[in-house]
Amino acid sequence: MALTAAGGGCKPDAEAPSAETPAELEAKAAAEPGPTPSAGEAEEAEEADPAEGAGAAVHELGSEAEPTKQAAAKPDAEAAKEVRRRLAVELEAGRAKARAKDYAGAMAHLEAALEIDPGHVATLGELGWAAFRAGELALARRTTLAGLAHAPTDDQRGMLLYNLGRIDEAEGFPETAKARYRRSLQFRDNAIVRERLAGLEAGPAAEGSETTGTAETAGAPSGGVAVEVAALADAELERALHGGLAVLARDLPDLDAVCATLAGSSNCSTTAGVDADVDEGAACTCAPTLHATPGPEDSSWGLIHFEARDLFHEAFEHPVVQTAGGWTVFAAVAYAYNPGAFGIYEDVEVRPTRTVPAGPKLGWVLVLDLAKSRHDHDIGLNETQSHADERLVLCAREREGARRAACTRPILRSVEASREILHEEIEAELDEPFDHSGVPWSRRYSARISVVGAQLRVADVQRSDMDVKLPRETFTGQLMLGAGERPLMELLGLADVAGQ
Repeated sequence: MALTAAGGGCKPDAEAPSAETPAELEAKAAAEPGPTPSAGEAEEAEEADPAEGAGAAVHELGSEAEPTKQAAAKPDAEAAKEVRRRLAVELEAGRAKARAKDYAGAMAHLEAALEIDPGHVATLGELGWAAFRAGELALARRTTLAGLAHAPTDDQRGMLLYNLGRIDEAEGFPETAKARYRRSLQFRDNAIVRERLAGLEAGPAAEGSETTGTAETAGAPSGGVAVEVAALADAELERALHGGLAVLARDLPDLDAVCATLAGSSNCSTTAGVDADVDEGAACTCAPTLHATPGPEDSSWGLIHFEARDLFHEAFEHPVVQTAGGWTVFAAVAYAYNPGAFGIYEDVEVRPTRTVPAGPKLGWVLVLDLAKSRHDHDIGLNETQSHADERLVLCAREREGARRAACTRPILRSVEASREILHEEIEAELDEPFDHSGVPWSRRYSARISVVGAQLRVADVQRSDMDVKLPRETFTGQLMLGAGERPLMELLGLADVAGQ
């Protein structure tokens, strides 16, 4: 992963964790966090109506800089054919082992296939399922998530979401599993997914259930299960618009504990700032310092950078916020997959962070500004894909009641994506032609986003070849909003607490 800070080419220097006492933090939480505001800004934060934003200034969000775009080198046709041949050999060998229930053997061949083509979604998904059946749940989760992040078809997304739900169940998270199954059904109606969801909603899955195949091999939808896919889609969107970003842990004593939490979720050990190779699991890196803070005078919130490396190199950016009770760490808002192989490149750019006033209930909110780009020559499919987006994440600390920390899900400012055939000339030579349904395609979205009082305003929405209903949640968890205003309290998941 290439991680850059706008204008600097490297990560900004991190600040040491605050040494303030809980009492001092309590006082600070009730005041305006962040850089010292001007008198006018302070008055605005106190007086702006959080429901209407009447009379409040408009704070435009996001950098004007274009996202970094760096293309991976294109392989020639002969090299692509050789990669395709080697991939097919390892993939079929892995599938044969999996059919024989030799999951360790399957994993060995599928890992070899990933070394050949690390962006091949089918291989990532099948390795994830083999790891799940072998009880290697951390590897199963990571490879399945990597496949989902780049799945080009709804069928693949539905299958991988189902597999993630099975992993969630195995790890003891039935509510998360149900959400995965609902999301899976939005992409592909499927009998096995419906039955699994119905079983969870009725109670714990029965011991020895025969519903153990992947969604890839599941049959056609059955009519006996009362799951309405359209209603599920609407309900999941409402959760996304009102639920805020998932919290991994609250009230942690320090940033070392934050790193330990992230390492635990990835099944690996880490020492502050030092790679730690372990016998089981990945090698992790997590420095207990924040970057993307508003400035040297406020190191109480920002991002923490976490890396995990085994078969490939993954890097994550997690929002972290300090409150009177300790540190809260949230789910990752940016992810990069860089296996160090030919033909695939990802970059996450962390831009300057700022705070803006958002009314008396929220005070000042942190605005995280990120951009991601990806270029992948998917030799296994003979296609190439490019993606670049800009996203915002807003974090806040309640000023009343529980004074919890909360963040929005990533909100897209722009998206530019395309997919096309990599080498037209090799298509005629294939015994089994590739399925290029819908390819080539190119899509764009952009919007101007601002904070007005306690409202998030979206304006000047532009779309090209993107015939989707807005608002929507992307399959990788970002919000794409239509024009209009939404209460920040809702997007943060704090509306119920605040009584709005």
